[in-house]
Amino acid sequence: MKVAKVVIFFLLFGVIGLKAQTNFVKGYYITVAHDTVRGYLEHRSNDRSFDVCVFKPTLDSKMQSFAPDAIVGFVFEDKDFYVRQVYKNKKGEEFAGFFRVIYKSDLSLLQYQSRLFAETEEGKIHEITRADVREDYTIKKDYTGLGMLKALMKGCDHVTDDLMKKNVVSVSVYKEAFRKYYACTGSTYTESQPVKVKGSFEFGVLGGPAFTSITLNNLPEGASVDRNVAYSVGAYLSVFHPRAFEHWRVLLELSYLKYKNYTYYQKGDTNNDLYISYSALRTPLLMRYSMGAFFLDAGFQGQYILAQDFRWRLENVLADRVNTEEGHLEPVEKIGLGFLAGLGAKFTVADHALRTYVRYSNVSTPSVHDNTNFKSIELTLSVQINR
Repeated sequence: MKVAKVVIFFLLFGVIGLKAQTNFVKGYYITVAHDTVRGYLEHRSNDRSFDVCVFKPTLDSKMQSFAPDAIVGFVFEDKDFYVRQVYKNKKGEEFAGFFRVIYKSDLSLLQYQSRLFAETEEGKIHEITRADVREDYTIKKDYTGLGMLKALMKGCDHVTDDLMKKNVVSVSVYKEAFRKYYACTGSTYTESQPVKVKGSFEFGVLGGPAFTSITLNNLPEGASVDRNVAYSVGAYLSVFHPRAFEHWRVLLELSYLKYKNYTYYQKGDTNNDLYISYSALRTPLLMRYSMGAFFLDAGFQGQYILAQDFRWRLENVLADRVNTEEGHLEPVEKIGLGFLAGLGAKFTVADHALRTYVRYSNVSTPSVHDNTNFKSIELTLSVQINR
């Protein structure tokens, strides 16, 4: 009952939302009525942005997803532009997507995935990608797109002639060709600037009680070890990789745990004592999934025993004397492996991120000759140091 009350306290202690590591950057989308709606746009990868726009009015809001038929386009940080386009190829096949505007001018350069397009002032788009076509077990180059570009850049033939000569035609090569064309015609242009979502990390300190039980396979007859409170302190590192899933984080922790226990037991006419004491370093590696102010943890737990003292004492009270006998239990293996899982909540105090959580940990020694097991219900408070 005491454990349950402490768990409830840790989980219900303030849950003020945090502005944490995120893939969302400032931006806006344009509705079909040509209204601008500002907020935050998810910038995970270009491939994802070509097909869907993910938007939040604020960082704490729920995500909204827009397909190409729902909005006109969107812009990251007022500098990286995507517009809805519908393209039909020469076979009559049609698809819609958000095309990235690399250059905006009287002849614009657009990109959809690995394909490149030119858009005229009249709004007509033409694919200009030089493609590799497989025919009869051979690969041939299709210059149809470059031929279309040559027609669109009429009067600046030297630009497309240079393109024709290149063995590898990448996006950067096309960009150089369009800049030469703008210089040739004296046209002005606007260039999209790539948005970078930086990787980031949090580090901090943690600590709390752990209600721990130990299963030893070499206890004296009649002895048992009850659950007792251990205490741990340590540090953590939370890593966010840009363009990964918005709600997931990788955590690495290092903590020091100290456990002591005393058990009195009787066997026949003897009064007996059992002393259990050990200290350990623990290295959890886990994944954290956040859901607003709450989160779930799951992962692996490594444990290394730094010091251990497992002793017994037998006392036999006779009519004329007291006989005592003492000894040590066989040491357990130092290395243990297991798992842990838990849930918790986050809040802020003085601009620092605090988290409270409860976890269940189960660690065993891997040897078949020593199957010592450590089980804990851990209550932890962590404090983020960096901001």
